[in-house]
Amino acid sequence: MNTRLSMLMIIAGVQLLIVAALLLASTSSTSDGPEPFLSFEPESIDRVMLDNGDGGELTLARSDDGWALASGMPVDDEKMTGVLSKLHELKRSWPVATSSAIQSRFEVSDDKHQRHVQLYASDDLQADFYLGTSPGYRRVHAREIDSGDIFSIDFSNYEIPTTVDEWLDKTLLGASGEVTEVAREDSWRLNKGEEGWLLDDVTADQDAADRLVRRFADLRIMGVLVDEDGGATTAEGVELRATFQVFDTDGQQTLEIYYRTEEDDYLVQGDRVVGTFTLATYIAEQMVIDREELIPEAEESTTDSS
Repeated sequence: MNTRLSMLMIIAGVQLLIVAALLLASTSSTSDGPEPFLSFEPESIDRVMLDNGDGGELTLARSDDGWALASGMPVDDEKMTGVLSKLHELKRSWPVATSSAIQSRFEVSDDKHQRHVQLYASDDLQADFYLGTSPGYRRVHAREIDSGDIFSIDFSNYEIPTTVDEWLDKTLLGASGEVTEVAREDSWRLNKGEEGWLLDDVTADQDAADRLVRRFADLRIMGVLVDEDGGATTAEGVELRATFQVFDTDGQQTLEIYYRTEEDDYLVQGDRVVGTFTLATYIAEQMVIDREELIPEAEESTTDSS
């Protein structure tokens, strides 16, 4: 009887130890939180290769001058930094599927995917994964290329686009530092004096001048023009509307604004960055203004009456 009781006590003790160990492991796992989806250091990444699974491919690379497209066109550094940071912070819990038959349905297979993303540090591949369908708001199915596990992660395909315009640095034609002078060729010149803006050496309408100068200082393009002619100056149906000289901290920049008759839109070229870029119509029309729009109202009334 005593022997049997001792045996039962030993078994109960072992069971308690097993339960305690399981509880400890569960607590440890909970405190550690979900595992990272990817393992890489954002600061080390200097090349990103993107493929949308439908023939659209894009390569972005980092140099001492920042991120750029393969053509050399500057990329929005802040956007790229944000994407890499978010990818680094992504977590995964239990896989939603592990069967290879499900990969195509969730569009994370080799043959069918919405995004194929490769992150490199020098020539070393740091992360290689697919993004596919969305199971819910701001979530996407994802699979590392060497794993059969499919996860639902807190990310969206639109956050990592595969078109040039969506990565382009939209401020690349904006002024560097303070704008001190703007001149429209054969029309007018604005320069900053001690008491405000001067229009050809007479006082300008300060509000109008400020608005105009801000357009040049904060100039944002919409996208880059890619055509067989190589730019605005040789394309058919394109009319040069204005040429500007903009003086800022880095010196002088020449900007040319064109109007495309067939598309009813505007293009812009600058001599600091090679390329022809699309420009919002309302911005272009606020830049291409005549001298009369910069004259103070009082002076304009006096001129009209005389």
